[in-house]
Amino acid sequence: AGDSTMAVMGDYTITGSITDDDSTEYRYMPPQTLQSNISSNTRLRGYRTYIVSNSVTVASGATLTLQPGTILKFNTGCSLTVNGTLDAQGTRAQPIVFTSLKDDDHGGDTNGDGDKTYPYAGDWYQIRVARTANFNYCHVLYNSSTENYGAVEAYGGTVNFDNSEIAHTKYECVNAHSSGNFTAHNSVFRDSSLGFGYYGSGRVKAYNCVFSDLTVGIRQSGKTLLSRSGERRVGKESRSRW
Repeated sequence: AGDSTMAVMGDYTITGSITDDDSTEYRYMPPQTLQSNISSNTRLRGYRTYIVSNSVTVASGATLTLQPGTILKFNTGCSLTVNGTLDAQGTRAQPIVFTSLKDDDHGGDTNGDGDKTYPYAGDWYQIRVARTANFNYCHVLYNSSTENYGAVEAYGGTVNFDNSEIAHTKYECVNAHSSGNFTAHNSVFRDSSLGFGYYGSGRVKAYNCVFSDLTVGIRQSGKTLLSRSGERRVGKESRSRW
């Protein structure tokens, strides 16, 4: 058929009993729905799209592992709370995507409405980390629906954010507080209202990162900004425009 036909999500289904392993790839199958909290170690397959129809929590002691190519699409107002561990290790060729259910550019037309809806900043809530989250080659898109909480929030937890991107957020890309720590390497924060917000005992570090198309780059209170030339003490609140 040449290029007259293209593979689309949901082209086929598999029924019956199957045996697979971590190298098995499921492409163009119908999306699965995450409807319950993660209470034990769970692995989501690469090349699959998962719909988060209600907010999901990774329980303390449990690990949610996302294989390269995994796509999570969040319904309006939904979030992912990490009280255990999130391990999202994508690759340059197969990144992991956290995005809006309305985003047809990643995983196809999952909500089946054609071009009637488009993703917008703030379509879903956030990823809140109270324990540990590791991101590598990930895209976090179209969330941060509530001010002062962040698309990714280090709420007393530790976030390692490498080779990744947060974009198209309504408010903050990153929020760190309550002893939360957010460390980014080689990452991009763009097309959003605010890049980093960190308060109280929250800390953020960024190495070789890009801040672009932000109304405010950094908002913090009573903190120290470090640069190559040394350190500069700031006042009660500082806002940097980018």
